Amino acid sequence: MKDKILVFIQGIPEKKMVLLTLAQMGYTFVECLNVEDMRFKLDLFKDRVLLMIHELNHNNYQKDFEMIKEINAKGIKTILIIDKYNIKIIDDAMAAGTSDIIELPLKSEILKNKLNTIVENKEKTPEISEKKDISWIKPEAIEKELLRADRGKYSVSLIMIELYGVKEEEMLNLSEKFSEKLRETDIVMRYGIKRLLLVCPFTEKEHTVEIENKIRDVLEENIDNLVKKASAVVYGISYPKDGEDAVMLIKMLNEGVKNSKFIGKTKGTFRDISKEEIEAYRKIFKKN
Repeated sequence: MKDKILVFIQGIPEKKMVLLTLAQMGYTFVECLNVEDMRFKLDLFKDRVLLMIHELNHNNYQKDFEMIKEINAKGIKTILIIDKYNIKIIDDAMAAGTSDIIELPLKSEILKNKLNTIVENKEKTPEISEKKDISWIKPEAIEKELLRADRGKYSVSLIMIELYGVKEEEMLNLSEKFSEKLRETDIVMRYGIKRLLLVCPFTEKEHTVEIENKIRDVLEENIDNLVKKASAVVYGISYPKDGEDAVMLIKMLNEGVKNSKFIGKTKGTFRDISKEEIEAYRKIFKKN
């Protein structure tokens, strides 16, 4: 029976908060002093380890990720605590097999929600747990992601992709390519016949361009494999900076894609239109 949680945290305030929360929730915890001690405890308790809660060492984080890979290979999940938002570190952490991330300052309620989601599987949706199956969009799935973001105090970016000249089989193939290129936490969903919606947790507004660049890379890498000459519009926004709920965000995405099509005349080439360009064109049209 898996009944123990490894706690590998150096910061005293963070460690006290984690141990108190685990005790309140009825979990049995085992403290780890260093990597060697963690391996010893892991070997000692073997199949009884449920997951590990670890505080990232930013001075030596690559070794931390190797440790997470080692633990992940044994089927043990990891909650990682970080002291600052850094998209590269988050990407690398997810690639190493991290199950979830908490940014300091640490709060007991946030940790409880993370544990309930990972350990008891209370809040997972089919879109998240079956990432390879590209699902048609469900509003409640987006609302749940926004709720998780509120609890975790992080941003979520939504990116809409509209494709032209692409057959259904090619659409499914591109969806899989996007999933492979993006992080494990990112979700790819269908939104109509020609559209895909990407839901990207831990991504602030200023970092949406990095996701859009990954999308562009996939499109450029696969353009020669398409039967017809294809084109695409990519438009991204962020929660909570751009909108307050799923309905408002979807409306903004639809409007953004529509304006991008009208302004960019993208037929024939892959291109995305920036929000600054759209606003400039709107002002011109209003004058006329």
